[in-house]
Amino acid sequence: MRGDDPLALVGQVLDGTYRIDALVGEGGFGVVYKAFHLRFEEPVAVKCLKIPGSFAPETREAFLRKFREEGKLLFQLSQGTLGIVRSIALGDVTTPSGVWAPYVVLEWLEGTPLSAIMHDRRRRGMPGRPLSEVMQWLDPPAKALAYAHEKRVAHRDIKPANLFAMRGAMPGEVPQLKLLDFGIAKVMEEGSDAFRKARTQAGFSSFTPHYAAPEQFDPSIGPTGPWSDVYSFALMAVEMLTDRSAVDGEDAIKLMSAALNKAVRPTPRARGAQVSDAVEQVFARALSVDPAVRHADLRLFWEALRQAAGAGEKSVVTAVQPPAGGYTPPYPLPQSVYPPPQTYPQQGYGGPGMPMQPYPTPYTVSPYPPVGPPAPARSGGSRTWLWVSLGFVIGLAIMLALGFLTCTTCVCVNM
Repeated sequence: MRGDDPLALVGQVLDGTYRIDALVGEGGFGVVYKAFHLRFEEPVAVKCLKIPGSFAPETREAFLRKFREEGKLLFQLSQGTLGIVRSIALGDVTTPSGVWAPYVVLEWLEGTPLSAIMHDRRRRGMPGRPLSEVMQWLDPPAKALAYAHEKRVAHRDIKPANLFAMRGAMPGEVPQLKLLDFGIAKVMEEGSDAFRKARTQAGFSSFTPHYAAPEQFDPSIGPTGPWSDVYSFALMAVEMLTDRSAVDGEDAIKLMSAALNKAVRPTPRARGAQVSDAVEQVFARALSVDPAVRHADLRLFWEALRQAAGAGEKSVVTAVQPPAGGYTPPYPLPQSVYPPPQTYPQQGYGGPGMPMQPYPTPYTVSPYPPVGPPAPARSGGSRTWLWVSLGFVIGLAIMLALGFLTCTTCVCVNM
């Protein structure tokens, strides 16, 4: 708990229902309070949007629109899975100082962020976790994120700080992890416009550089989407396998360079973890610079990792043969970026504690990366693409050096 109160709401009752008891934390645009639901007689969390007065009207409106979308998305997603923090209500309040602030009411969680647990293990010099334990920890959020992807929602800021370990686990049990903050999520819209402009409605992007996918640094690589969450989730799993950062570098320029370096990928073996060939190849695919090579969504990544982990020390990965029939993705893949798809068998999946549900339509994904030497370099137009990408990266680096990205999270909309 913190003593200062930027919105002076402690002691106030919002909407005649939510008594604000204490400040929990504050970020760039969010303030989170612990409150008490006077009708349910239970603690809740109230997250307020703190809109800077210096913002232009259109920017203020964009932030407000994003905030309301967050509450709606959380409510919709939390109805289908226990792995996502539950949204209870939306509202707005005028503070005692006259500041108008919209807010969302969330379930109150008792526990510890996964980031704090990982930091403590590093501080104590822990050697890393076995793959079976890592998968046990990450199974609930993996299923929750897979459910969100099925609903055409990408999180775009997967990181340990957005996973919360609930209290109440018995000694020797793995605590339940809940996925937080869909504040920068975006419903994957039908049509090509969503893929040509994979940005927020405000025209800015928001992500955490330590866990960002290559396309979040360089949009010329491709659009962001569920495959971006796959990259960030795999990176987080590598950190848990090694108990150290999966990416070297502290400033945004070094982190961007590491994310775009095709010659050095942050796979488990590259970071010092001992895993089978099958597991290493699954991570190599998930952490590819090219979004078209990665698993199309979290469900496919998690199923592939389960299969590889069950293969033990087998050194050869058997290619998946597409059966007759298949299913199409719940969101359109950018075919101009992706290679011809392969089909995989239709399977059912529900969130944690939910019954198995069939996917409503056939689902297609890009094929597994080829095993063997890399494909020959493209000729002709590839040089133009290379110069355009190089110019973009150099321009972004200059912007970063001037101080546009000087914080750990480029634009902090989450709290």
